[in-house]
Parts: sequence; C-alpha cells; structure tokens
Amino acid sequence: MLTPVILTWEYPPNIVGDLSHLVESLVSGLNDAKVPVRVITCHSSEFLQEKKGKLLDIFWASNPVKSQISVLTWCLSLNAEMERIVSNLYFEKPNSRYVLDFQDWHFVPAGVSLKRAHRLPFVLTLHSLEEQRSPGSTSSLSSCIRGLEAMGILESDLIIVKNEQMRRRVIEGYYTSEEKVVAISSGKPDEIKKTLDCYTSAVQRGCG
Repeated sequence: MLTPVILTWEYPPNIVGDLSHLVESLVSGLNDAKVPVRVITCHSSEFLQEKKGKLLDIFWASNPVKSQISVLTWCLSLNAEMERIVSNLYFEKPNSRYVLDFQDWHFVPAGVSLKRAHRLPFVLTLHSLEEQRSPGSTSSLSSCIRGLEAMGILESDLIIVKNEQMRRRVIEGYYTSEEKVVAISSGKPDEIKKTLDCYTSAVQRGCG
C-alpha cells in the first residue's frame, strides 16, 4: 500500500491560515480510507514524534538555526531537517512505498533532493502562487519564492492544484504539460479518491 508522506509548514495546533485546516482534513480523509499517513511539520520546540492511532504518525521538526532574517531563510534552513526525517523513514523501511506530497513552496528544495537521492515520487500541492499572493511585487523575497515554485513545478512528478483556473495558470504560465497538473477541490466527496489516484500516477511517472 502507498504511504503518503505529507510535508507542510502549517499543521494543528500550529494554525496560521487555511493551510493547516486543509491539510488536517486531507489527512483525516486518507485515514478514514484506511491509508497510513506520515505528516512532517514544524514547531519551535525540540524534535518530537507523535503517533496518533494506527494510521497516523506526526514528526515535529525544529529549525536548527534560531535567528532568521526572513521567512525564506527560515524555510531554507529547515529544509535540511525535513530531508533528515524523510531519509530516516526511508532507511528504516526501504521497501515501503512512500510518496512525498509537499504542500506549497516551502520545502521544495528538500523534495528535489529526496527525489534524486532516494527516487521517491514527488507531488507538489499548490494552494496558491506567489504571483497571486503578491501581485506585481518585484521584491527579492517574492522573486525567490517564485523561483522555488518554478523549481517545484519543473522537478515534481505531479502537481495538484485546487481549481481549474489555477490549473490553467500553471500549465500556461510555466509551460507545463496538461497531464502533469490535476485540479482537486478541497472538501469535495471525490477529493480523497482523486488524491490517491494522483499519488499512484506520481509513482508511475517517477519510475519512468
């Protein structure tokens, strides 16, 4: 059975915006479908592994660099911890059928490294794009975030977006193939089935 490994910077009780609730709902739906899930997220305390029932393990990473100058340096320094945790999972059970699902841009560098090092399928779930969050911005921060999004779009095996309009934006704006980008609406009855289909497709594409 496939085991999704979901990496997100936001997960309850760390609630900053909608992402936390969307990921929690996805994880709950997967568990209801009897799919085991590993969530890797972050908090300010020391590393912690938490087991919730038979199907859910949560890994709480802490940033090894305590002083940061921006959200970008915070994310990039935390990527090393994300890589370490996923690599430990991989080496503990190298025959497990893991598929990585990265929620938004924050841990794209880890996704690229893990895909290349361990041949793990890499799904990128985009809830929004930097050009939508900061339209017209020419700041260095926005440029770097757009670059990380572009890297994730290029390097991932499959991309999940939340609606057809955003799907067209990714396909046309990043010259991405139609079959690589899938629109799945959060909270809809078919969300879990479509997500599992995407995970399977990512495995097939990653092995190709």
